Amino acid sequence: MDKSSADKMPQMTSPTTTLPEVTFRVLDDYVAPAGTVPQSVEYYRHTEKTAEEIDSQIEYDMDEEVCNFHSVTYIETLCHVQK
Repeated sequence: MDKSSADKMPQMTSPTTTLPEVTFRVLDDYVAPAGTVPQSVEYYRHTEKTAEEIDSQIEYDMDEEVCNFHSVTYIETLCHVQK
């Protein structure tokens, strides 16, 4: 790209954005509803899972095409075994 064509290109500027400010208030007179059970610390605290834990939780979605492929492959394998 030569200098003259670069001068004709519109200059891109990124808009300046600010993060929202967090606001909260502590309710001194709050009364928990009847029947609620206090939660353990683990309920509130995030703990990273190990790679083994993540691997055990991975689920694979099969769309219709993949499901059909597996069905056909299974039937073909079954037919070859029975011959």
